[in-house]
Amino acid sequence: MELYEGGAHRALGYSSWGAYYEAEFGASKSEGYRLLDAARVVESIPNVGNGLPRPQTVHHAQALVPVLRDNPERVEEVWAEVVEEHGPAPTAASTTFFAR
Repeated sequence: MELYEGGAHRALGYSSWGAYYEAEFGASKSEGYRLLDAARVVESIPNVGNGLPRPQTVHHAQALVPVLRDNPERVEEVWAEVVEEHGPAPTAASTTFFAR
């Protein structure tokens, strides 16, 4: 997220984040955007003494991307429901179930 927000892709002359990610990290453009979306999910869940752990894997965060896109203010609430139901280390599948 820091690289994207800092404009690393523009500073190095890439036309897009996807092109930068593909060239610099050797993975697909779409994977670069998926990781960026997952980082946005993690950043949308405050971690300031509320007792709610942030998603621990990219898979958990990616499962919440539809919530982020449709109703960003609900991401923390949905994640709290997942953690309440399944504990602090839920499966990505259980996260996907709640994100529907």
